[in-house]
Amino acid sequence: MTVKKVPETKEILSELKALGKNLTANVNAALKSEQRKVVEGDIKKGLKIFTDGVDQIIKDFKKGEVDNKVRKGVHEGLKEANTTLKKTLKTWKPVKKSK
Repeated sequence: MTVKKVPETKEILSELKALGKNLTANVNAALKSEQRKVVEGDIKKGLKIFTDGVDQIIKDFKKGEVDNKVRKGVHEGLKEANTTLKKTLKTWKPVKKSK
């Protein structure tokens, strides 16, 4: 069994930065897609929930209330979210331009 090292803060911040880029790319693709009207509200709600969660994580980090297990979990969760967002980005269908 391989023991994973505890990710450094810079690694977690790197995943958060990548998540921001991936979210931006997905939101832009979604807003330009045929499914735009369907997903626009969901995107807004999801981003609100996400930012609230990130704010709480940051507060917990500042308080020192995040132990190694949680730090590993946050890092792995962010990596998984980024992987999923990269896959999702490929599924958006752009709006067909009328001639």
